[in-house]
Amino acid sequence: MFDRAFSGSSRGIRLLGRLTVVAAVGTVAIVVATGTDGVGTTIEILVVLGLLAVSLLLASPPRRRTWQLAGADRAMAAVTTAAIDALDRVEHRRVDLGAPFPQMVVGPTGVSIVDVCPIRGDVHVTRDGVQEIGAGTTCRRCDAAARAAEAARRALHEVEGGPDVPVRVLAVVPPGTRVSRDAGLADAIDAVPADRLSDRLARGPVLPMALVDRSFTRLAALSGTQVTPA
Repeated sequence: MFDRAFSGSSRGIRLLGRLTVVAAVGTVAIVVATGTDGVGTTIEILVVLGLLAVSLLLASPPRRRTWQLAGADRAMAAVTTAAIDALDRVEHRRVDLGAPFPQMVVGPTGVSIVDVCPIRGDVHVTRDGVQEIGAGTTCRRCDAAARAAEAARRALHEVEGGPDVPVRVLAVVPPGTRVSRDAGLADAIDAVPADRLSDRLARGPVLPMALVDRSFTRLAALSGTQVTPA
């Protein structure tokens, strides 16, 4: 739904841009044909050049960002970012692992590696990752986030009390997505509808803030690590 709406608006903008190009070129032709000179001509030419610049921007196809090409549409990314931004920034600290995802959130409920899952159907969570039901497709972004989680666990072993800090992957899926899980699966990875992400981030054991501080200090070294699908 989000992709169709964005695509429709983009087509409308490009059409407007092409019409503006036609109008600008026509204006240039009129100025040349009438042979008007003086200040008026200079102003008209400047206006036309401005119209041409704007129209070229409108008519050119939109450049998709890296995270869009990876399957995270703009609306889903915005909802996910808003859920993370809504957290108390004193208790929950963020470590950027990608552009702009995945994000690592370090707080009293542990460490969460949050990424937007590109699957747009019902999903099933297994030990092998997040899979689309009926298609057997595994989310590669979720696999990459799981590797980041393993790196975080290794880093936490260097922190006093760090091994007791839970580390999980939260794969964000569209609202209304049905999520099923293998029986007995630990909380190391889960798929979460976007409208439930805030609650999921705040759920878990309450860790001492001193341990949260130590964990964040160590995990901050992972900032800037570009986590991408293999």
